Amino acid sequence: MAKFSIRFAVGSKNDLRSSTWIIFGSDGKSDIYLSPILITNDIKVSLHESGQYHLGFQHTSPFFLKNKSQLFYRYRNTWSRPKELIQGMTLAFRIFIATSELDFLTSDTSKSINWTSAAPINNAIEYLIILTSFGLPVTGWPGKNTGTSLVKQINLPNEKLWLVSREQFVPPKVTQMMDNIKTQIIEQPHLVNDTDRVRCLGLSTEPDGSKTFYEIKCSNV
Repeated sequence: MAKFSIRFAVGSKNDLRSSTWIIFGSDGKSDIYLSPILITNDIKVSLHESGQYHLGFQHTSPFFLKNKSQLFYRYRNTWSRPKELIQGMTLAFRIFIATSELDFLTSDTSKSINWTSAAPINNAIEYLIILTSFGLPVTGWPGKNTGTSLVKQINLPNEKLWLVSREQFVPPKVTQMMDNIKTQIIEQPHLVNDTDRVRCLGLSTEPDGSKTFYEIKCSNV
């Protein structure tokens, strides 16, 4: 198959919004990469067909090359492909964007964005990256009958990629985690700068073994 990319964001172009995220892949492989588009040249998540997943710097990242002697290792976090939800279906990754963390982002001029309307306050939009085998029958899209919405579906060489979204309540422990990040400021390569706006990213491990990225508004820290 040819190279592919999916650009997506929460909110709307001229209003409160999230960063633009991108999922992309290369010719002939079922490897998947994702990142906020403004830092794709520095750091990304890699979901390899082999089952090896990691968050790491691009080898050409200016930040990594400048700080290589202190960072030592390109990969900041490594893990394995989560166990299947059912035979032939894997929830590979999540992106969680609370409505409280949306902002006016003027320097993100990405085109062809798949927009998802913001959830009510105290809620969030959660994106799910789901992989299914070609032999698994799917009616509509995964989770269609449980309140998810389809953003995009791509046929990879060896499986199907589904990007779906759903509205979620923001649990108190997630609010606390985001507040902690705002006061501590995580390491520089995880920051997405948008003029005077600063977007932070938090990474957590879920009970099923998958990972979640949390996009956080850090403008006031």
